[in-house]
Amino acid sequence: MGIFAALALVVVGLLLLVKGSDYFIDGASEIATRVGVSEVIIGLTLVAFGTSLPEWVSSIISILRDPVEVCGNNANCHITDLALGNVVGSNITNIGLVIGFVGLLLPNGIKVNQDFLLRDIPLIIILSVGTWYFALQDHVIAQWEGGLMFVGFLAVMIHSIRSLSPESDEASEEDSEEDSDDDAGLQDTTTVKLGLMTVGGLIGLLVGSNMLVEGASSIALTMGVPETVVGITMVAFGTSVPELATSITAGKRGKHAMLLGGVIGSNSANLAIILGSVSFLIPVEVTPAFAMREFPVMVAFITALWIFMLNGRINKLHSAILFVGYLAFTGLQFL
Repeated sequence: MGIFAALALVVVGLLLLVKGSDYFIDGASEIATRVGVSEVIIGLTLVAFGTSLPEWVSSIISILRDPVEVCGNNANCHITDLALGNVVGSNITNIGLVIGFVGLLLPNGIKVNQDFLLRDIPLIIILSVGTWYFALQDHVIAQWEGGLMFVGFLAVMIHSIRSLSPESDEASEEDSEEDSDDDAGLQDTTTVKLGLMTVGGLIGLLVGSNMLVEGASSIALTMGVPETVVGITMVAFGTSVPELATSITAGKRGKHAMLLGGVIGSNSANLAIILGSVSFLIPVEVTPAFAMREFPVMVAFITALWIFMLNGRINKLHSAILFVGYLAFTGLQFL
């Protein structure tokens, strides 16, 4: 691919991301209002799973592409850093880049719903530490371990949605009041059109992120950047771009519950649904270097986020620390 064609992909991809995020957030939030569903639930489910699709598709493709070899316990597994790098790198990017950058953009930072502190952040920490433990034990994420993460996550999510407290709904309504003028323009829009807006916006996000990562990766490879570095930086960034786009839009709309719900739910989905389903299909081998380097960084980012959220708001200093940490992690990949 020529350099100009790659640049064109980047530009078109960014345009699709911007418009797609607008349609997706507006359509999803208005549908949530009409059916009486909390924006926290919309963030943890529709936004989270929708924006995690790029990670899932690229991870499945990498597993199907890479050769099967014999690894720990004489079992067949895939020796690949792409699926792991994609999931772990995306989780670091979601917290460092997405929350860090959006928090810096918002004048008063990001308002935190207390349910996240008691339910969703502990779930991510358990999934992160659990996956790291599985990787350290025998450097293989086995099929039963992937299945355990997948089933456990679904059970917790179903229980959480059923027991979501009324305060969550009130918090979502308070957030939405900041953007009442924008939402008012959709009150006369039919539900069918809102559904088309939401689906069309999601398709725009997925297509746009794919075009962006293809163009950016091509430019990087043309400049001589190693393919492994492109995988853990460009691919992770590209598959996290939908979260970034929807989070910026949600933040500007004052929908902080949807913003955090989307990012936190996406991180949980990356580990439990994406990595869980991939390793359930066939065990994934984890190199010792990856287990001792990338996994601790991911755990450190999610722990830092939990600490920053304790006072009820992620302020600009917290956001700056997360953002600078992401830049440092990414920069070290090129050394």
